[in-house]
Amino acid sequence: MYTLYISVQKRIGALLLVFSSLLALCGCNGSIYANYRELDTLQLVQTIGIDPGDEKKLRVTISTGAGTEAIPTAKISRESESIILAMEYLQDYSGKEELYFSHTRYALLGDEAARRYLPEFLDYIERSPRLRMDITPYVVRGGTAEKAISESGDKRYEVTEAITAMERASKRNGVCYPYSCREVARSIAEYGGALICAVAAKKTEDSVFVESGKLAVVPSGYGIIKDGKLAGYLDINESRGANLLLNQIENSSFYFEPAGLSGVTVLTDVSNTEYTAVFDESNVLRQLKVEISLKAGLVENDSLLDLSDPEVEKAMNRALSEKLCEYSEKAMRHSLELECDFMGLYGTLLCKYPSKLAESKESFMPMLKNAEISISADAKIDHSFNMVRPIGEGGKEGGDEQQG
Repeated sequence: MYTLYISVQKRIGALLLVFSSLLALCGCNGSIYANYRELDTLQLVQTIGIDPGDEKKLRVTISTGAGTEAIPTAKISRESESIILAMEYLQDYSGKEELYFSHTRYALLGDEAARRYLPEFLDYIERSPRLRMDITPYVVRGGTAEKAISESGDKRYEVTEAITAMERASKRNGVCYPYSCREVARSIAEYGGALICAVAAKKTEDSVFVESGKLAVVPSGYGIIKDGKLAGYLDINESRGANLLLNQIENSSFYFEPAGLSGVTVLTDVSNTEYTAVFDESNVLRQLKVEISLKAGLVENDSLLDLSDPEVEKAMNRALSEKLCEYSEKAMRHSLELECDFMGLYGTLLCKYPSKLAESKESFMPMLKNAEISISADAKIDHSFNMVRPIGEGGKEGGDEQQG
C-alpha cells in the first residue's frame, strides 16, 4: 500500500507539472478571453496604400471599405519612417478603438513607391502577422495611392468596391490577371521579374452620373517588376499579348479591321500557346518557336458582312491572327529589352527541357535575347451566335496562320 501511494503521488505531481508548463506556453494568461475583441470596437481595413512621404518617410493611406449610415467609411493617411510605424500612427486618427488589418484585401502602390519601395513592402508582408500574403497588389500608373483612395467615393464607388468589380472583369476579359503578393514575391525569387496589375485613377466627371467620388480606378495593363522594383508597363493590348503567352486568356474581346472590310469584334472561346526550343551541342538556346492557336466567336461588326462567303471568313481569320501576333510580339519585346523574365518563360521551358536548361552554363535571359524567336498565330472565328447567317456555310476554309 505504501508503494502504491508513492507511485500515485508521483504521477499526480508529474501531471501538475505538465499542466503548469502548458499554461506558461499558451500566451493567454490562463484566460480564453485574452485575445477577444468586441466587433463594435474594430474598424476593418479593406485597402492599404503606400507612397513616398517627406524626406525618407513612407506614407500609408487606408480605406475601410464602402460605408453605411451606421458605420461610415474611414479614410486615413499618415507617414513615418517605416510601414508598421505609420500603421500605428493611423490609430491615433481612427474613430474606432482598433484598426484591424487581418482582412485587408488590396494594396495600392503609387508609381513612385513601386519604383522605390516594393522590395521593402513585400518583405514587410512576408514578415508581418497583421497582413496576409494573399493580398492583391496594384500599382497606380502615373499617380499616387493616397489620391486614388482619398478621392474615390464612400459607398458604391469606394476604392475597394471599385477594385473588386474591376478585378472580376479584368480577369474574365484577359486584360490582366490579379497576382497576389505571394505570387509576385515567388516570381521575383524564381525568375528575377514579375507582373503586377496596374490601374489608373481617372476623373469620374462626364463618365459617372450618380453620386461618386472625384476619381475612379480603371484597368491600365500590367506593371513590370524587375529585381523587385517597377521597371515599366505593358499597356492593355500588350497585357493581352502577355496573357496569350502565359495561357491566361479567358473570354477576351478583340477588335480589329480585316483588309477591305469593316471593323469586327470577337470573343475568344479557346486559346493555347505551345513552345518549341532548339539547343546546340553546348545546351545553349538557339531558337524558340511560339505557336498560338485560338478559336473565337463573332459578336459585333460595323456593317452586315456576308459571313457565308469563305473569302470574308479567311480575311477575318487572317486579321485576327495578325493582331494576336502583334500583341504577343510587343510583350516579348519588353521582356527582351529589359532582360527581365517577367512572364516566367524559364519555368515554362524548364518543364519541357529540364536537362538542357539544367546543364546549360549560360544565363537564361542573355541566352533568350540572342536566340532566334518566332511567334505565329492560327486564329479561327468559327461561329457568330447567328442561326440564320452562320460562318463557314459557303466554304470549308479554316483558320489562317500568321507568323511574326
